[in-house]
Amino acid sequence: MLECALILQMMLPTFSEDPLFVERMQVCEEIINEAQTQNVPQNIALAVAWQESNLTFQLKDNGYGVYGAMQIKSKYWCLPKDSDKWTPSNTSGDAQTCDFIRRGIFSLKYYLKRFPSVQTSLCAYAGADLNNCSSHSYTLRTIKLSRRFQKLLLK
Repeated sequence: MLECALILQMMLPTFSEDPLFVERMQVCEEIINEAQTQNVPQNIALAVAWQESNLTFQLKDNGYGVYGAMQIKSKYWCLPKDSDKWTPSNTSGDAQTCDFIRRGIFSLKYYLKRFPSVQTSLCAYAGADLNNCSSHSYTLRTIKLSRRFQKLLLK
């Protein structure tokens, strides 16, 4: 996918030498496809995935109980074992059967619908204090990055 190659070229000037190039391309393509399927802005989903994992799968627990390219807490965002139902009060998500990209996009969509602005949505996604979103560095970096990605996606 040309968009993913352009994004990687922008973020990693020597991307062709990157040992994770194939993985990053695959994650990027999956993020774009799933964002489109769930009607989530692709540029925002890609910016979150870059901020969280640099577009890698991140399948191992990093010690904080978060997984995947979008670094979601599986106990909240993954479906419970033997269930296809999710509720906002879910705390029994199963990491072993979770599609982390699908559920990561789902969690982003949840916040984008729940809050009035992208900035507040990203602040909530990051688990930050909603009263300090205007100065929250993760949120500001992600918004800036999403704008850069939007320009590439429009080409």
